[in-house]
Amino acid sequence: MVGVAPALGRIAKRAVLQGGGGLSQSPQTAPVIRTDKEGYLAGEVTAISGEGFSPFERVMLRVSHIDGTVEAGMGHDAWFVDADANGAFRASWSVNIHDTAGADLKLEAAGSSGLSAQTAFARTGRLALDRSSGAGSKARVTGAGFNSNELVTIKLDGSEHQSISALSDANGNISAELSLTSGNVEAGAFSIQAASKDSAMVLSLNCSPSGCTDADFLADFFVVRHQSIGGQPLIRDVPADKELTQMGRYVDATDYNIFMSWDGTDQWTGKNTGDACALFDTNNDANGNIDFAVCGQIINSKDGTKIFQTTASPFAFTCDNTLGNRCGTPVPYSTAALVHANIRSGTLRNVDNRADGSTPANTGNLITKTDPWTNPPYIPGGWNAPYDATLRMAIKRTFLPANARLVNLCSYPSAGSGANNNPFVCIGPTGGNGFLEIKKVVTGQYSDTPTFTFKMEGPTTKDNLLASSLSGWTTGGISLPVGTYSATEYNIPTGWGFTGASCPLATSNGGTLPATVSGIVVDIGTSTTCTFSNTANPGTLIVKIVVVNDNGGSKHATDFTFQVGADTAVAVLQDGANVLAG
Repeated sequence: MVGVAPALGRIAKRAVLQGGGGLSQSPQTAPVIRTDKEGYLAGEVTAISGEGFSPFERVMLRVSHIDGTVEAGMGHDAWFVDADANGAFRASWSVNIHDTAGADLKLEAAGSSGLSAQTAFARTGRLALDRSSGAGSKARVTGAGFNSNELVTIKLDGSEHQSISALSDANGNISAELSLTSGNVEAGAFSIQAASKDSAMVLSLNCSPSGCTDADFLADFFVVRHQSIGGQPLIRDVPADKELTQMGRYVDATDYNIFMSWDGTDQWTGKNTGDACALFDTNNDANGNIDFAVCGQIINSKDGTKIFQTTASPFAFTCDNTLGNRCGTPVPYSTAALVHANIRSGTLRNVDNRADGSTPANTGNLITKTDPWTNPPYIPGGWNAPYDATLRMAIKRTFLPANARLVNLCSYPSAGSGANNNPFVCIGPTGGNGFLEIKKVVTGQYSDTPTFTFKMEGPTTKDNLLASSLSGWTTGGISLPVGTYSATEYNIPTGWGFTGASCPLATSNGGTLPATVSGIVVDIGTSTTCTFSNTANPGTLIVKIVVVNDNGGSKHATDFTFQVGADTAVAVLQDGANVLAG
């Protein structure tokens, strides 16, 4: 198996603390401050948003380590922003690659009115593995997010005897070969740890006894599934479909990563190609017209059991900003050689394996078990699995036009012509789109069994959106026209209580029914994740006691106690006027 599996470092659990001083005019909501994620690579932009402050007040922001440490020259100096008429603001920050005082960080906001709030986030890293099958083989371990020029210790299953050291480069990246031995590696169950002293990063990568699956390699991506396959309005699998099923993206310090997936590729006949383009808007215009496109092209083997990338793929084009579902008047963006140098494209598990047969190192297969549908028989993989295909791309951020936002993914007759034809299928509707996802947090006994139902309402309505253990406790990213939305959980399963919901820049719900969060702003190309929490309500056991004094006894019901297991004994209460009933 050749793979690249992502792993995150330590992430501090997000907490929001708030307070206030004496004010003659109070905002409608308590002040809060948020970051758009819980963890960031060094150098990655941390998007900050605040709300609930006084209109137009001056707000001081400062990022320190969780213990209050602030090293000079590491970006811990305070800076100021101005709240708008609604008491909200936005700002940004990034972890310095030379910071050495710890991975857990605290963001504080203090308004001139006396209102304040804080939240926690963490510096993170990524760890990946590229290995061939067979025990005793060499595997290449790569990582990102460390300090520049620091020593990183890499261990297999925590063993001091199976460890190596790697020196990070100027960008905080590491690359080293690790020997994988027999035993648990052959079974697919093993772990790799990478630890550094200066940046305090501790990363781990784990494979289960069944091995690392294709789904494991989607963990970092914000995933959007196709929402109207075969003309069906609901998110569902369609037998015999041979088109796009989903797209995903994540952005790190150096690359804009995307993937595109097709269904039922063994149904392709002859030497048919799959041609798809990721469509970008760069000027944030209201209609979301396309200014830039990155396209990929795949082709099947004669028997349909293998899918390869063509040697010409990928392609990049500038567009004339006149169309919302394709690239108008496409013009090649730079030379083919520079496009290939700046856009790595290949297998889901290893983007550096082009899977085009051009060299012995590029002989991968794009077939993946990534069909997102879980319709009957309710197992991941959907119809005709595993004959799905996924092409992954890592686009250098310095190569993308400024302010580029991914707004859609569509398939076309030919990717090489620049996506200037009417599309066959698009993941989202045409026009200015953003994406909204609902993640579910469940606690309590049997928390792997329920299914929760949601709807999103605004300029359009998306209903009957399901989240369960089968879906990874998420609705997936839902493509929505630009506007303001509400998200509601309804038909909550019997025995479950709603304990709260939150969305960035929207007023949180602390557990009050209806289980709705309103004021969710969806902008062009943005990805918003809301979290809804539910807890299993404890059950109630009622024990009825009837005392029968038929042999001269005189006991009443209240003379008895009842005990479950090792719990404290409970006194029996009299049931009504009958002293013999409890």
